[in-house]
Amino acid sequence: MNISYFYVITFIFIRKDKLWEDPENILQMKNNMSVIEENLSVITNDTNSKLEKNECINIGTCWSKMCPKCNSRIIYKNKKCLIRSIRKNQFCKSCGLTGRTMPLLTEEHKDKIKNHHLLTGVGKWMIGRKLSTETKLKISRSNINRIRSDEAKHNYSLSKLGDKNPMKRLDVRIKNSITRKNNPRIITQETRQKIALKARENIIKQLEKMGDYKGAIFNPLACDYLDKLSEQYNWELRHAKNGGEVQLFGYFLDGYDKKKNIVVEYDEKHHYDVYGKLKEKDVVRMNYIINKLQCKLFRYNEKTQELKMYVSI
Repeated sequence: MNISYFYVITFIFIRKDKLWEDPENILQMKNNMSVIEENLSVITNDTNSKLEKNECINIGTCWSKMCPKCNSRIIYKNKKCLIRSIRKNQFCKSCGLTGRTMPLLTEEHKDKIKNHHLLTGVGKWMIGRKLSTETKLKISRSNINRIRSDEAKHNYSLSKLGDKNPMKRLDVRIKNSITRKNNPRIITQETRQKIALKARENIIKQLEKMGDYKGAIFNPLACDYLDKLSEQYNWELRHAKNGGEVQLFGYFLDGYDKKKNIVVEYDEKHHYDVYGKLKEKDVVRMNYIINKLQCKLFRYNEKTQELKMYVSI
């Protein structure tokens, strides 16, 4: 519908009572409509000229223009948005944000923002914020079967190379060293033992995968002595020559009878110190095996040729 007809209809609707009584109003309305049409023609001509200058093109259902500052193309969803941006001489997002500064804040305003962040948990490391169980469940479910693409892995590795890695920065390293000195890590003997056992298990698994694993090193004299004990006491000791040494908790047992729950250790000279006492690592091993299996443990001293039963020391 033409705009002039629209104004005529509205005028008739508003003043339908006095339209035929006052002919001067009709003349005045016609003059006003002619002025409006002239103004509209000027506006459309200006916008069309600006569109031509900005090289506007219609890409299917999209409209675009060139940024006046960086000369990059900006795409709009319709022609109306495009015309409005030309009238206001708008830049693209990157150019519009460059050089944009925030107004200066007072100290009181800064304190209010700081206190609000502390209360709501916004800030470094989410201080003071506690996640609910529902939120934790949502996060865990969203990460199930979530696999990073090779491109994302490659980009992440590149972002941590060289000086970009925060652990290689001097200030970060100094901070870490100071925190370690002020807060020394205390590792209990039990934790050390667990770490050692896990390390042994991992080494054995790696050797088995590589095909270089041929079992633990054994003493043939120890195997002969264990066979004699089996005959003498009616035991069924399993050793390196008789089914292979039993591996438990990262340790290889010289002889083990599973039915009667008996362990026999054959000790050479290097298991004892200068004063003839059992070394500390062997004591730790023995206590660990006894506590785990709740077994009877016998030790044979090759030097003194004595067989003794031990309990945890």
